[in-house]
Amino acid sequence: MSDSPIPQPSSAASSDSPAPQPSTAASSGLPNNVASILCYIIAPIVGIVFLVVEPFKTIPFVRFHAIQSIGLCVVGIVTMIGLSIFGIVGTILHIGLLTSLISFLLWPLIMIGLFILWLVAVIKAWNNQCYKLPIIGQYAEKMSRVG
Repeated sequence: MSDSPIPQPSSAASSDSPAPQPSTAASSGLPNNVASILCYIIAPIVGIVFLVVEPFKTIPFVRFHAIQSIGLCVVGIVTMIGLSIFGIVGTILHIGLLTSLISFLLWPLIMIGLFILWLVAVIKAWNNQCYKLPIIGQYAEKMSRVG
């Protein structure tokens, strides 16, 4: 055994410590965490814009959140369309009551789940963290070259 003391966790890792200071995109003056939050709040428009506009397209942190916000928006849209088609097909096949009931019960649960994921992503972006959502986050990480 070594006589060296066990390293204590740094104060920066403490949950009571303030978030690290955000870096700023040089030519925009907009902090990276604010740019990342805008990707989620005005999705997918700002996310797409930040993927093509300098200096944001060269900042991996902003690219990650832009791609992830676009992915989350696409998942939400596809889910809404899928549940609508499910209800319409059920009506055409004369099992409308059952499909309507399933859609009626699933719709709010899925939307609440997506809202919670969105809220977590916004909070993590504010704290300068790259929180990977399931499946979407892995794709965003690969495409943004973060990590």
